[in-house]
Amino acid sequence: MVVLAPLGLYYLWTVLGGAGGTKVATTDARTLVFSAYELLGFAGLGPGRTELRAGEGAIVSSYLVALASYAILVAAVTLAGVIQAIRNVPPRTLAACAIAFTAAAALILIAGYILHWRVVGRHLAPAIAVVLALQAAGVALLWRRPVGKLVVLGFLMMALASGASIRFAPRHAKDDYRSAAAVVRSALTEGDRVWWSADALGALVYHVPLGQGCGSALYVSEPRPGFASALQVPTLIVASKPDIYDPEGVLATFLSDQHFQITETFQAFQIWRRAPSTGSLPCG
Repeated sequence: MVVLAPLGLYYLWTVLGGAGGTKVATTDARTLVFSAYELLGFAGLGPGRTELRAGEGAIVSSYLVALASYAILVAAVTLAGVIQAIRNVPPRTLAACAIAFTAAAALILIAGYILHWRVVGRHLAPAIAVVLALQAAGVALLWRRPVGKLVVLGFLMMALASGASIRFAPRHAKDDYRSAAAVVRSALTEGDRVWWSADALGALVYHVPLGQGCGSALYVSEPRPGFASALQVPTLIVASKPDIYDPEGVLATFLSDQHFQITETFQAFQIWRRAPSTGSLPCG
């Protein structure tokens, strides 16, 4: 209680201050599937988040063999763990654990659905304890048989490969706000007119001033048709995650109509500049 009480007060203070779950998406069947995908260790063996957002079937299909192989191993180890638990744990204890786990997960999911924030794997992180306990029991049971040893070794090797991929593979790198922000700050210094279609907090962290005047970038999020009619055409536009910041494709249409071209790309970012022949007016 001595430790938890201050943490609870801090959490209450953050909520009263307006903090909360991300509002960029809501909880639905896809987020539930992705949460399980992360919690069970599939993420490192599959495409990066940027590729998943693009939804390109050819990219996703190139990982199907690894994902399907790991799914079979996970299912075998987890099922063995469930069998071991049923054999060795009293039914009342199993029921109590199942109710506690299900109730906690259901509360988080209901809160995400009602409050319109997206539940992802990290919100269900306490479930890792249950998953690992079942898998450890499954490993212990399977290890008693020669074929089971092969299943366990395959499972552990693929789980290790998945974890290493999350840490080191370029496709799983974090969104590169640092590099995108550096481009914007340089452009603003040179007097360019800039639009920022990405997370506003990311701009704050990496010292990108947002505003409508010269020396700051205009924040563009979920634009509506005709939004640019009263605005000066920018020299440079930073765009990230169009499914979040341009869900209707309005900014994408503007980029095409105004002959913008991609000049640089970073993880989850595209830097767009107008074609030289269009002659954008500098800010000032």
